[in-house]
Amino acid sequence: MSFADIMVKEEMELSGKSRDEVRAQMKQNLDVMRDAVIKGRQVMGLKV
Repeated sequence: MSFADIMVKEEMELSGKSRDEVRAQMKQNLDVMRDAVIKGRQVMGLKV
């Protein structure tokens, strides 16, 4: 079992969410972080 699998299982146990729900939340969090980096780089005048 990979570290990622262990962490997803831990989150499932703590939150009571299904594997798909945990993965969907992780994807949403990643999308938000990615968008924040892109917007931050644009504000600072850096190339994306």
